[in-house]
Amino acid sequence: MEVRIIHDFFLNKRLVHFLELEKDKMDLILSNYNIWDWMEIVPCEKTKIILQNHKAVMRKTHMGYVVYILSVDGSSSGKYKPYLPFSDNQKLNFNVRIKDNLFTNYTNIPIHNQGQEILYYGNGNKVNSDFPYLSEKIVGYTKFKNNLSGEFEVGTLVRKSNVIYEARKKSSIVNLNDNTVWRKIQPDKANFSNGNAYAVGDVVSTNNKRRFYKAIVDLSSGATNVPASASDEWELIGKLPISYTSVDDVTSLYPLRFRYKATNPSIKDMDLSFTVTDLDGNMVTDAIFEVDDNGEGLLDVSPLQSGLYTITITDGSSYNDTVTGYFSDAHPKDNTVAAIELYLNPTATNYRLVESGNLTNPVYEIHFLNRYTNWKYIDSESQVILKEESLTLPITRFGYLDISHDGDQLPNPDAGMIIPDTNKIYSEIYL
Repeated sequence: MEVRIIHDFFLNKRLVHFLELEKDKMDLILSNYNIWDWMEIVPCEKTKIILQNHKAVMRKTHMGYVVYILSVDGSSSGKYKPYLPFSDNQKLNFNVRIKDNLFTNYTNIPIHNQGQEILYYGNGNKVNSDFPYLSEKIVGYTKFKNNLSGEFEVGTLVRKSNVIYEARKKSSIVNLNDNTVWRKIQPDKANFSNGNAYAVGDVVSTNNKRRFYKAIVDLSSGATNVPASASDEWELIGKLPISYTSVDDVTSLYPLRFRYKATNPSIKDMDLSFTVTDLDGNMVTDAIFEVDDNGEGLLDVSPLQSGLYTITITDGSSYNDTVTGYFSDAHPKDNTVAAIELYLNPTATNYRLVESGNLTNPVYEIHFLNRYTNWKYIDSESQVILKEESLTLPITRFGYLDISHDGDQLPNPDAGMIIPDTNKIYSEIYL
């Protein structure tokens, strides 16, 4: 099993998407890509025990991590079974911590209350068509439009016909063709056209600019076969993701032991009963509720493994309440920004780590969008704004955009000076 973390800030070159780059430039960027420079992923305490008991180890890769499980030959040809079988409801949980203080500057990340909210990535609530993504599917345009009340935030993501759009600013305008409000997350690479001439190394896109192919033979006399059916002429470089981290991945974060106070002051905590259910709605019983001398309730789910749970609270009569979120052994001040929860045998077969007792070795993906900002150039002495770009432009680690003022080439901003305003997010560059 492998989890890959893909971040556009480190892979794209300003407006040029990684998939549009020449191979040597791709290789150079990948050689400098290492998520462990800015992120740390650690198994939860109970997951450490599970891995140890099943002769499994977690190993870092430059794009994420792999879990290796001791296995034996299975009954099917080419299949392997875990040396020590897992239970059907077994899961593995990992905490994701951020090491780079500028991470939220260069990442379109929807968390606003660090320590109280967390990004949740899991395979337990998916359908096969969602694979390989662990984030939630981006909300569809019709649902977004119908449910909108007031304004949406800058950075909001919307999906229409498998094309993702990002809000450039806070607004209530839902017309996705208005490029002052929305930008299409789609490279400008030309679509493949039957009959066109292509040289070796030329890159084209297909499937509404979702798949990218590179010509591996000379097609100067005109291409006659679509790339997907001509592997002797075209090499698949990659696919543009249809899922990114979004507000739909945010959930509340709770410790494994937390105090609960009834919202109705007339209700005494000692009269309450609690029911804990997991992601599939199965009731779990390894939870303890205690009432201290002051009559305040302490709910202890530490016997459980970290995970996404719903707690239903009732007095058996008129009082009912629910608490849903990710209950974690992570300390609230250790910069834990996300959690990864992987069930070994979820409902969606594409997401299973174990199928009919055999290991399946899925490769999951989590994608982060880089931040787009309004670039503002300011005279450092007079504080006069010299130039302001009307449309948002990308913050990336590599690349340069040609911006000029009065005949002078202007520098591109880094991730340091990001200034949120009422409706926009600015990058300020002082000259």
